Amino acid sequence: MASAQLELTLEYESSPNRLTVAEAVRFVFDHKLRGLPSARSYRANAAAIIRSIGGFFLDALKEQDIVQLMDSRKGCSPQTIRHDLSLLSNVLNTCKMWKKKSYSFEGFDFCNLILPSENPLTDIKRPKALIRERLVSPDEWSRLMEVSSDRLRDILYFLIDTGQNEKDLRSWTVKNYDPSSHSLAFIRSKTSKKVSRVQRIPLTTRCERIILRAVVKNAQTFLDFSGHESEWYRTRLRAKVTFQKRDLRKTVWNEVERQAGGNPRPASKLLCHVSERTGIQHYRVEEPTDLKPYVRHLEKKFA
Repeated sequence: MASAQLELTLEYESSPNRLTVAEAVRFVFDHKLRGLPSARSYRANAAAIIRSIGGFFLDALKEQDIVQLMDSRKGCSPQTIRHDLSLLSNVLNTCKMWKKKSYSFEGFDFCNLILPSENPLTDIKRPKALIRERLVSPDEWSRLMEVSSDRLRDILYFLIDTGQNEKDLRSWTVKNYDPSSHSLAFIRSKTSKKVSRVQRIPLTTRCERIILRAVVKNAQTFLDFSGHESEWYRTRLRAKVTFQKRDLRKTVWNEVERQAGGNPRPASKLLCHVSERTGIQHYRVEEPTDLKPYVRHLEKKFA
Protein backbone atom coordinates (compact mmCIF):
# COMPACT_ATOMS: atom_id res chain seq x y z
CA MET A 1 0.00 0.00 0.00
CA ALA A 2 1.59 3.23 -1.11
CA SER A 3 2.05 5.84 1.56
CA ALA A 4 0.27 8.39 -0.64
CA GLN A 5 -2.94 6.37 -0.24
CA LEU A 6 -2.56 6.66 3.51
CA GLU A 7 -2.72 10.45 3.20
CA LEU A 8 -0.05 10.74 5.89
CA THR A 9 1.43 14.21 6.16
CA LEU A 10 4.90 14.08 7.71
CA GLU A 11 5.82 17.42 9.23
CA TYR A 12 8.70 16.18 11.35
CA GLU A 13 12.41 16.10 10.63
CA SER A 14 14.42 13.42 12.39
CA SER A 15 18.13 13.20 12.97
CA PRO A 16 20.28 10.64 11.06
CA ASN A 17 19.89 8.20 13.96
CA ARG A 18 16.31 8.83 14.99
CA LEU A 19 12.86 8.33 13.51
CA THR A 20 9.53 9.77 14.51
CA VAL A 21 6.57 7.45 14.93
CA ALA A 22 5.02 8.87 11.75
CA GLU A 23 8.13 8.16 9.70
CA ALA A 24 8.47 4.65 11.12
CA VAL A 25 4.83 3.88 10.26
CA ARG A 26 5.39 5.10 6.71
CA PHE A 27 8.52 2.95 6.33
CA VAL A 28 6.62 -0.14 7.49
CA PHE A 29 3.70 0.52 5.15
CA ASP A 30 5.98 1.23 2.18
CA HIS A 31 8.53 -1.56 2.64
CA LYS A 32 6.75 -4.34 4.53
CA LEU A 33 2.98 -4.10 4.13
CA ARG A 34 2.85 -2.84 0.55
CA GLY A 35 0.36 -4.83 -1.49
CA LEU A 36 -0.85 -6.93 1.47
CA PRO A 37 -4.55 -7.00 2.42
CA SER A 38 -3.58 -6.04 5.98
CA ALA A 39 -2.22 -2.69 4.72
CA ARG A 40 -5.67 -1.56 3.72
CA SER A 41 -7.33 -2.77 6.92
CA TYR A 42 -4.72 -1.01 9.10
CA ARG A 43 -4.85 2.31 7.22
CA ALA A 44 -7.29 3.95 9.68
CA ASN A 45 -5.23 2.69 12.63
CA ALA A 46 -2.07 4.18 11.13
CA ALA A 47 -3.77 7.56 10.66
CA ALA A 48 -4.97 7.54 14.29
CA ILE A 49 -1.47 6.74 15.60
CA ILE A 50 0.07 9.55 13.55
CA ARG A 51 -2.53 12.09 14.65
CA SER A 52 -1.95 11.27 18.32
CA ILE A 53 1.77 10.49 18.73
CA GLY A 54 3.21 10.85 15.22
CA GLY A 55 5.62 13.61 16.22
CA PHE A 56 7.28 11.64 19.02
CA PHE A 57 10.64 10.00 18.44
CA LEU A 58 10.64 6.19 18.69
CA ASP A 59 13.45 6.15 21.24
CA ALA A 60 11.57 8.64 23.45
CA LEU A 61 8.25 6.74 23.51
CA LYS A 62 6.99 6.14 27.02
CA GLU A 63 4.05 4.41 28.62
CA GLN A 64 2.14 7.66 29.08
CA ASP A 65 2.39 8.31 25.34
CA ILE A 66 0.65 4.99 24.66
CA VAL A 67 -2.02 5.92 27.20
CA GLN A 68 -2.46 9.20 25.34
CA LEU A 69 -3.04 7.24 22.12
CA MET A 70 -5.66 5.07 23.83
CA ASP A 71 -7.40 8.11 25.35
CA SER A 72 -7.61 9.72 21.91
CA ARG A 73 -9.56 6.68 20.71
CA LYS A 74 -12.32 6.89 23.31
CA GLY A 75 -15.62 5.95 21.74
CA CYS A 76 -13.99 3.33 19.51
CA SER A 77 -14.52 -0.39 20.06
CA PRO A 78 -12.00 -2.33 22.17
CA GLN A 79 -10.97 -4.27 19.08
CA THR A 80 -10.10 -1.04 17.24
CA ILE A 81 -7.82 0.06 20.09
CA ARG A 82 -6.23 -3.40 20.16
CA HIS A 83 -5.51 -3.03 16.43
CA ASP A 84 -3.87 0.37 17.08
CA LEU A 85 -1.56 -1.17 19.69
CA SER A 86 -0.91 -4.20 17.50
CA LEU A 87 0.18 -1.98 14.59
CA LEU A 88 2.41 0.14 16.82
CA SER A 89 4.00 -3.01 18.25
CA ASN A 90 4.52 -4.29 14.71
CA VAL A 91 6.27 -1.03 13.78
CA LEU A 92 8.64 -1.24 16.78
CA ASN A 93 9.45 -4.91 16.18
CA THR A 94 9.99 -4.34 12.45
CA CYS A 95 12.39 -1.45 13.09
CA LYS A 96 14.26 -3.62 15.59
CA MET A 97 14.56 -6.40 13.01
CA TRP A 98 15.69 -3.98 10.29
CA LYS A 99 18.33 -2.57 12.64
CA LYS A 100 19.62 -6.07 13.43
CA LYS A 101 19.90 -6.88 9.71
CA SER A 102 21.35 -3.44 8.86
CA TYR A 103 18.67 -2.59 6.33
CA SER A 104 18.65 0.71 4.51
CA PHE A 105 15.62 2.37 2.89
CA GLU A 106 15.46 5.71 1.08
CA GLY A 107 18.91 6.64 2.32
CA PHE A 108 18.17 5.92 5.97
CA ASP A 109 20.45 3.32 7.60
CA PHE A 110 18.54 1.35 10.22
CA CYS A 111 21.78 -0.06 11.65
CA ASN A 112 22.30 3.30 13.40
CA LEU A 113 18.67 3.71 14.52
CA ILE A 114 18.16 4.54 18.19
CA LEU A 115 15.30 2.53 19.71
CA PRO A 116 13.75 2.61 23.20
CA SER A 117 15.62 0.47 25.72
CA GLU A 118 12.32 -1.11 26.78
CA ASN A 119 9.17 -1.70 24.80
CA PRO A 120 6.65 0.92 26.04
CA LEU A 121 3.79 -1.45 25.18
CA THR A 122 4.95 -4.22 27.54
CA ASP A 123 2.98 -3.13 30.61
CA ILE A 124 0.03 -1.61 28.78
CA LYS A 125 -3.23 -3.34 29.63
CA ARG A 126 -5.12 -3.89 26.41
CA PRO A 127 -8.92 -3.54 26.48
CA LYS A 128 -10.80 -6.82 26.39
CA ALA A 129 -12.30 -7.65 23.02
CA LEU A 130 -16.05 -8.01 22.91
CA ILE A 131 -17.42 -11.53 22.49
CA ARG A 132 -18.32 -11.85 18.84
CA GLU A 133 -21.63 -13.48 18.00
CA ARG A 134 -22.09 -13.15 14.27
CA LEU A 135 -24.48 -15.33 12.30
CA VAL A 136 -24.72 -15.30 8.51
CA SER A 137 -28.12 -14.53 6.99
CA PRO A 138 -29.35 -16.14 3.75
CA ASP A 139 -29.52 -12.66 2.17
CA GLU A 140 -25.82 -12.02 2.89
CA TRP A 141 -24.98 -15.46 1.58
CA SER A 142 -26.88 -14.80 -1.68
CA ARG A 143 -25.06 -11.51 -2.26
CA LEU A 144 -21.73 -13.23 -1.66
CA MET A 145 -22.51 -16.07 -4.05
CA GLU A 146 -23.44 -13.64 -6.83
CA VAL A 147 -19.96 -12.10 -6.95
CA SER A 148 -17.79 -15.09 -5.92
CA SER A 149 -15.56 -16.93 -8.36
CA ASP A 150 -16.07 -20.67 -8.88
CA ARG A 151 -12.99 -21.46 -6.81
CA LEU A 152 -14.04 -19.35 -3.83
CA ARG A 153 -17.62 -20.59 -4.12
CA ASP A 154 -16.44 -24.19 -3.77
CA ILE A 155 -14.56 -23.35 -0.56
CA LEU A 156 -17.56 -21.54 0.91
CA TYR A 157 -19.87 -24.44 0.02
CA PHE A 158 -17.71 -26.81 2.04
CA LEU A 159 -17.50 -24.38 4.97
CA ILE A 160 -21.27 -23.93 5.22
CA ASP A 161 -22.28 -27.53 4.36
CA THR A 162 -19.85 -29.34 6.67
CA GLY A 163 -19.35 -26.80 9.46
CA GLN A 164 -15.61 -27.48 9.47
CA ASN A 165 -12.92 -24.86 9.88
CA GLU A 166 -10.59 -23.86 7.08
CA LYS A 167 -7.58 -25.61 8.61
CA ASP A 168 -9.32 -29.00 8.38
CA LEU A 169 -10.45 -28.35 4.81
CA ARG A 170 -6.87 -27.71 3.76
CA SER A 171 -5.78 -31.12 5.07
CA TRP A 172 -8.45 -33.16 3.26
CA THR A 173 -7.80 -34.88 -0.06
CA VAL A 174 -9.83 -37.07 -2.41
CA LYS A 175 -8.57 -40.06 -0.40
CA ASN A 176 -10.91 -38.99 2.41
CA TYR A 177 -13.90 -39.37 0.12
CA ASP A 178 -16.01 -42.48 0.74
CA PRO A 179 -18.37 -42.94 -2.24
CA SER A 180 -20.26 -45.81 -0.62
CA SER A 181 -21.56 -43.59 2.20
CA HIS A 182 -21.37 -40.27 0.31
CA SER A 183 -19.24 -38.80 3.06
CA LEU A 184 -15.77 -37.66 4.03
CA ALA A 185 -14.05 -40.10 6.39
CA PHE A 186 -11.01 -39.47 8.54
CA ILE A 187 -9.48 -40.73 11.76
CA ARG A 188 -10.39 -38.85 14.91
CA SER A 189 -8.16 -39.61 17.90
CA LYS A 190 -9.30 -39.41 21.50
CA THR A 191 -6.20 -38.92 23.58
CA SER A 192 -8.03 -39.29 26.91
CA LYS A 193 -8.95 -42.92 26.12
CA LYS A 194 -6.09 -43.57 23.71
CA VAL A 195 -8.42 -44.87 21.02
CA SER A 196 -9.10 -43.81 17.46
CA ARG A 197 -12.30 -43.98 15.49
CA VAL A 198 -13.49 -43.04 12.03
CA GLN A 199 -15.37 -39.76 11.85
CA ARG A 200 -17.75 -39.35 8.91
CA ILE A 201 -19.17 -36.11 7.61
CA PRO A 202 -22.10 -36.51 5.20
CA LEU A 203 -21.76 -34.58 1.97
CA THR A 204 -24.35 -32.45 0.24
CA THR A 205 -24.96 -32.95 -3.46
CA ARG A 206 -22.96 -29.88 -4.45
CA CYS A 207 -19.96 -30.80 -2.26
CA GLU A 208 -19.90 -34.33 -3.63
CA ARG A 209 -20.03 -32.93 -7.15
CA ILE A 210 -16.93 -30.82 -6.39
CA ILE A 211 -15.04 -33.90 -5.18
CA LEU A 212 -16.09 -36.00 -8.18
CA ARG A 213 -14.88 -33.25 -10.49
CA ALA A 214 -11.45 -33.51 -8.86
CA VAL A 215 -11.53 -37.31 -9.15
CA VAL A 216 -12.22 -37.08 -12.88
CA LYS A 217 -9.25 -34.74 -13.27
CA ASN A 218 -7.12 -37.18 -11.26
CA ALA A 219 -6.30 -34.40 -8.77
CA GLN A 220 -5.20 -35.07 -5.21
CA THR A 221 -7.09 -32.15 -3.64
CA PHE A 222 -10.57 -30.89 -4.43
CA LEU A 223 -10.23 -27.29 -3.14
CA ASP A 224 -7.76 -24.66 -4.34
CA PHE A 225 -6.58 -22.35 -1.54
CA SER A 226 -3.73 -20.66 -3.41
CA GLY A 227 -4.00 -16.90 -2.96
CA HIS A 228 -7.63 -17.09 -1.93
CA GLU A 229 -7.28 -14.74 1.07
CA SER A 230 -6.90 -11.61 -1.06
CA GLU A 231 -9.72 -12.85 -3.29
CA TRP A 232 -11.91 -13.38 -0.22
CA TYR A 233 -11.21 -9.82 0.95
CA ARG A 234 -12.10 -8.29 -2.42
CA THR A 235 -15.22 -10.43 -2.77
CA ARG A 236 -16.50 -9.38 0.66
CA LEU A 237 -16.14 -5.73 -0.35
CA ARG A 238 -18.02 -6.24 -3.62
CA ALA A 239 -20.80 -8.17 -1.87
CA LYS A 240 -20.94 -5.64 0.99
CA VAL A 241 -20.89 -8.32 3.69
CA THR A 242 -19.03 -8.05 6.99
CA PHE A 243 -18.94 -11.61 8.28
CA GLN A 244 -15.78 -13.70 8.46
CA LYS A 245 -15.32 -17.29 7.31
CA ARG A 246 -15.17 -18.44 10.93
CA ASP A 247 -18.75 -17.13 11.38
CA LEU A 248 -19.99 -19.84 9.02
CA ARG A 249 -19.12 -22.51 11.60
CA LYS A 250 -21.17 -20.76 14.28
CA THR A 251 -24.02 -20.35 11.79
CA VAL A 252 -23.98 -24.09 11.04
CA TRP A 253 -24.10 -24.90 14.76
CA ASN A 254 -27.13 -22.65 15.33
CA GLU A 255 -29.01 -23.91 12.28
CA VAL A 256 -28.49 -27.58 13.10
CA GLU A 257 -29.33 -27.08 16.79
CA ARG A 258 -32.51 -25.22 15.86
CA GLN A 259 -33.53 -27.96 13.42
CA ALA A 260 -32.94 -30.53 16.17
CA GLY A 261 -35.36 -28.75 18.50
CA GLY A 262 -32.63 -27.32 20.71
CA ASN A 263 -30.71 -30.59 21.05
CA PRO A 264 -26.98 -29.79 20.58
CA ARG A 265 -25.99 -33.41 19.89
CA PRO A 266 -26.37 -33.39 16.07
CA ALA A 267 -24.49 -30.09 15.79
CA SER A 268 -21.76 -31.44 18.05
CA LYS A 269 -21.36 -34.51 15.89
CA LEU A 270 -21.41 -32.64 12.59
CA LEU A 271 -18.78 -30.17 13.80
CA CYS A 272 -16.66 -33.10 15.03
CA HIS A 273 -16.62 -32.12 18.69
CA VAL A 274 -15.51 -34.94 20.96
CA SER A 275 -18.13 -33.72 23.39
CA GLU A 276 -20.16 -30.60 23.96
CA ARG A 277 -21.09 -29.64 27.50
CA THR A 278 -24.48 -28.01 27.90
CA GLY A 279 -25.30 -27.25 31.51
CA ILE A 280 -24.39 -30.38 33.47
CA GLN A 281 -25.14 -32.87 30.69
CA HIS A 282 -22.68 -34.44 28.23
CA TYR A 283 -23.79 -35.44 24.74
CA ARG A 284 -21.32 -37.96 23.37
CA VAL A 285 -20.76 -38.00 19.63
CA GLU A 286 -20.59 -41.81 19.56
CA GLU A 287 -24.38 -42.02 19.92
CA PRO A 288 -25.99 -42.75 16.53
CA THR A 289 -27.39 -39.63 14.87
CA ASP A 290 -28.46 -39.32 11.25
CA LEU A 291 -26.91 -36.07 10.02
CA LYS A 292 -28.15 -36.21 6.43
CA PRO A 293 -31.40 -34.28 7.07
CA TYR A 294 -29.41 -31.49 8.68
CA VAL A 295 -26.88 -31.09 5.85
CA ARG A 296 -29.75 -31.15 3.32
CA HIS A 297 -31.34 -28.30 5.27
CA LEU A 298 -28.08 -26.32 5.13
CA GLU A 299 -27.76 -26.88 1.39
CA LYS A 300 -31.34 -25.72 0.82
CA LYS A 301 -31.17 -22.62 3.05
CA PHE A 302 -27.76 -21.47 1.81
CA ALA A 303 -28.23 -22.33 -1.84
